[in-house]
Amino acid sequence: IAEKNSCQLFPYVSNVLVKSDCRGFGIGKILMAACEGRAKAMGYDSVYLHVDANISTGSAAQRLYSNLGYTSIEDINSNISSDDMQLKNGVYLVDNLPLLYLSKTV
Repeated sequence: IAEKNSCQLFPYVSNVLVKSDCRGFGIGKILMAACEGRAKAMGYDSVYLHVDANISTGSAAQRLYSNLGYTSIEDINSNISSDDMQLKNGVYLVDNLPLLYLSKTV
């Protein structure tokens, strides 16, 4: 989470992983609640993240974030910019990896 002392800073969650044999016990929910709580404690009102857009490899994470209230963002210029990132049909390609950009108000 970036410090809130400059414009364009925002809390971004990255690389939340739960081992496949440990899934289904609510660990992902706990980790995300901790991230969201930290962002809120720092005075932010939203949290942002990217998730694998592939239906096969990203479906578990997509389902988790959807169940937690995250929604898709299609205007990436509002928070993140990169020469390596392009938008195609609501999916961002980062180094040719399909990602969904999500946010949630906390």
